[in-house]
Parts: sequence; structure tokens; C-alpha cells
Amino acid sequence: MRDNARRSALMADRRRPLSPAEGTKLMSALFERGHPHLARQVFDQIPHPDIVAWTALVNGFASSSLSEATWGAFRAMLSSSLRPNAYTLSALLKLRFAPALIHAIAVKSGLDGQIFVSNALVAAYAAVPGASALSAACDVFYGGSGRSPVSWTTIIAAHVQRGHGVAALGLFKLMLQEGVPMGPYSGSAATRAATTAGSLKSGEQIHSSAIKLGFSQELPMANSLLDMYTRCGEAAAAETFFSQMPLHDVISWNTMIAGMEKLHPARSLKLFTAMAASQNPNSFTFTSMAAAIGALCQLSHGEQLHAAALRRYYAANLPFSNAMIDLYAKCGKLSAAIMVFKGMKDRDLISWTTMITAYGSHGLAGAAMDLLEEMVVMGQPADHVALLAVISACSHAGQVDDGLRHFSVFQASEEVHGEVYGGVVDLLGRAGKMDVAMQVAERVKDVKAWRALLGVCRINGGAAAAQMAAGKIAEKGGGAVDAYAVLSGVLAAEGEWEEFAAARKMVKGKKMVGKSSVQVRDVVSAFAAGDRQHPQSEFVYQTVNSLTQIMRSTEEEEEEKTLTIIMGC
Repeated sequence: MRDNARRSALMADRRRPLSPAEGTKLMSALFERGHPHLARQVFDQIPHPDIVAWTALVNGFASSSLSEATWGAFRAMLSSSLRPNAYTLSALLKLRFAPALIHAIAVKSGLDGQIFVSNALVAAYAAVPGASALSAACDVFYGGSGRSPVSWTTIIAAHVQRGHGVAALGLFKLMLQEGVPMGPYSGSAATRAATTAGSLKSGEQIHSSAIKLGFSQELPMANSLLDMYTRCGEAAAAETFFSQMPLHDVISWNTMIAGMEKLHPARSLKLFTAMAASQNPNSFTFTSMAAAIGALCQLSHGEQLHAAALRRYYAANLPFSNAMIDLYAKCGKLSAAIMVFKGMKDRDLISWTTMITAYGSHGLAGAAMDLLEEMVVMGQPADHVALLAVISACSHAGQVDDGLRHFSVFQASEEVHGEVYGGVVDLLGRAGKMDVAMQVAERVKDVKAWRALLGVCRINGGAAAAQMAAGKIAEKGGGAVDAYAVLSGVLAAEGEWEEFAAARKMVKGKKMVGKSSVQVRDVVSAFAAGDRQHPQSEFVYQTVNSLTQIMRSTEEEEEEKTLTIIMGC
């Protein structure tokens, strides 16, 4: 209360000059409370601001993401004949803008070797797209006079941001070899590196080290471990670790909900309910929930989520709107998906491709093609996802020429991904042009094209083509077990029993168990083939057996009727 009264008194007397120390303290308090314009007024009351006051002003504007005000303050400081110090440049670099320019100023000022400046430069370069920026970040890192734990964490995180997980893990090992101990933040960055590299083993080793060092439960580290386990498909390990955490923040809950959305969508719903009892879900939470509900095709839950998002003013959030388009499309309510799409003030590439995919999955190839053309006219270039959605729609509608036309236009200007070639193979195969489809698969030599060819063989037949496709998939390591399972079905349909037996031998004991889920009175139950874990499994199997008997008796009655008709002819 005394600070507030003092601040009010100082603000009331605008003419009273302030000392640099007094003004700096007051400015910092105002910036922290979100009043940058008042902080600037306080600065103007300092007759002769020193470098500390100028740095506080630059730092406050930069922390408030006011780029023009930040640069304006910095230029004014230079005009006053004061030279920046390491803290001034570090504050300026918070904007992640023009790091090369600030780097040049640092070199000219003799500050490029300062650890604060080096760390800020590495982080700023890492935020700039392109390989040259990462190379510049590495030059700064290796060219510095000393490296702190923050330096190592920053360069490791920079490689993770670019998707270079293996290189980031190499840097982490080098850090340890140079005698720098792992801390919560460097451990968090290393865990994210293991996640990016898809290395569960490395992640588990980092987890073990964090336990020994006593900070595995600290939130930066713990949240990265949760993300690593879910992204590596280790749902049980993630749930166990989550239950052992003494404290969960919003990031912890969101990480678990988003992770389980991909592994076990029904568990995301339960986590959301538990989260709501202790934390306020944010827009990211709602987006993950929309994806989970869409995966479960629970329209009523989706509508309730949409209503809750409207109440919380999250409905206009771009990622959430994109997720709701997908949810409604998957639940069969295309009109609602269209309503969300048309009501969006801003659209990104995902918005357009999600809506195009929605039209395609509902068999509306014409609408999908029209939207693709509208997207290009509106200045949003099509990517391979949008093209694949249109080709898929044309494939199911039998519009081969339209699908190939769009493919030709895209191919002339963009690099074609393997998924798109797979879509073309599917397009041709479904139209009965198996020879051409096989030629495309042989020419592109991509496992996705061979998978598509195997898929159309299941529809149109063709044992020889199916055997070739399955062999190519196995050769390229693209899921041999599933490929031979499909192949066995094609061979059985054509009566190739010897080859069928050989294919089944490849699958036996290896195929992933099929899973499904059903919603009854707002309760989702998940089942797997041969599963008896459900509490009502006995009743389920009795019901299935009863239905099977009814079906068999009905078939027998139909056969008797047919025989009676035949005998009567």
C-alpha cells in the first residue's frame, strides 16, 4: 500500500525531477504491472538518465513486445552519447529481431564476448528461419570466451527448434564431457532433443540422471519428460510419472491431454475433467480436447465443448477453430464445419486444408476443388496436404481426370511429397488403371506409393501386384507386418492358398491388435480383439454369440427358402 501511495504521489507531481535510481525502480514496477506508457512518463522525469535507466526503459519496452518503442528508446540513448552495455544489448535482443544488426553493434562496442550478449545472440539467431541463422548461432556459441550452463541450454534448444534432435543430443553429451553439470533447464532441453530424435532410450537415461540429481520433479524438467513419454508412445510411463508429480501446472495438464489425445483419446476426456477441478483450461487445452473428441466421433461432447469455448471467448482462437472444423467433419456434421469455417475472421493454411479434407471425406469432390481454387485466389498457396485431400476426394468420386489435372498443376511448381504420389496411385487404381498405378509406384520408389498400390489391390484384386507391393514395403521398412496382413487377404480372395499360408506365417504373432471404442450414455468404452478386460466383457461376449446364432439361423432359413424356390421351379 505504501508503494502504491508513493507511486501515486510521484505520478501526481509530474514536474518533480527523479534521480536515475529512483526513476529506474519506479519504471520497473510500472512495466511489471503492464503500464509502459506511464513508465515512459516516469523516464521523462529523470533529467540526466544514466545507462541503467536507459537499459531499464529498453528492457521494459522489449519485454512488453513493443518493438517500435524499444528501437526508438535505443536510438535516443545512442543520440545522448551513451554507449550500450551488455545488459542493454541483451534486452534489445529479446525482440528476436535483426540479430545480425545487433551483433554488429556488439562487435563495434566490444561486447560480443560478454556471456549475456552471446547467450542472447544465440537465442535471437535461433528464432530466425533458415540454416544460415543456425550457423550464425553456432559461430557465436563456439567463438565466445566462456560457456555457462545457460549457453549450453540455449544452443541445445536452438537445434531442437530446428528439428535437429540428434545434433542436440550430441551437444548435450559434449556439455557433460566438458564438465558442465546437467540442471533442470539443460535437462529439459536435452529431453526435448531426445523427443525430437525419437530416442526413448536417451530420454530414459536423462530421466534417470535427473532423479539422481534431485530435480526430476521440477516443472521445466517434469513437463519435458511427460512430453517425451507421450510422444514416444509410452502412455503408461507418462501416466505413472504424472501421478507422481507433486505439482501440476497448466503446461503439465496440457501436455498429458495432448499426448493422450493421440494415444488414448478417451483418457484425454477424463484428464480434462480432472484438470477443471484444479486449473483453468486455456485455448490450447480446448484445442487438444477438440482433437480427442473428433477422434472418438462424439458429436454431443463436441457441441458442449464448442459452447464452453464460446463462453470463455476461445471460439475465435485459430487453432481451436481449425480443430472444430475437423471435429464436426469427423462426426458427420459437415454443415457445422462449414459454419465454423465461414465464420473465421482469419484463416491459415491448416484452416483451408482441413475444410478441403472435410469436403473430400464427405464425397464432395467438386466443393473440395472449388475451395482449393478459392484458396489460391485468396493468396494462400496450396501445399501437399491440400492437394492430397483433393486427389483423395476425386479418387472416391471417380473423377480421375480432375485429380490428375490438379496434380499436374501442383507438380509444375512444387516439390511432390510421397503422400501425394500415394494419392495418385490410389486415384488410378480405384479407376481400374492398375498398370499405370504400378508404373507410378515403380517410378517414384516411395513406400507410401507402394502402400497405396497394396490398398487398391485389396479393392480390385491383383495378387502379383500385391505381392510386389508388400515386398517393396518390407524392403523399405515401411510396416511389413501390416503389409503382409493385407496381402494375405488379397491372396485368399483369389484362392492362392499356398501363397496365403506363407503370407499369414509372416504375420502370425506380430500383427497389432485391432481396437475400437463405443459411447453409451456419455461413457466411452474401448475394446481390442480378444479383449476381456472390460467389466461387462462376459455380457458383451454372450450378446455377440446370441447375435451370431440369430444370423446363422436367418442364413439357414434363407437357404431353405432358396432351395424351396429352386426345387419348386
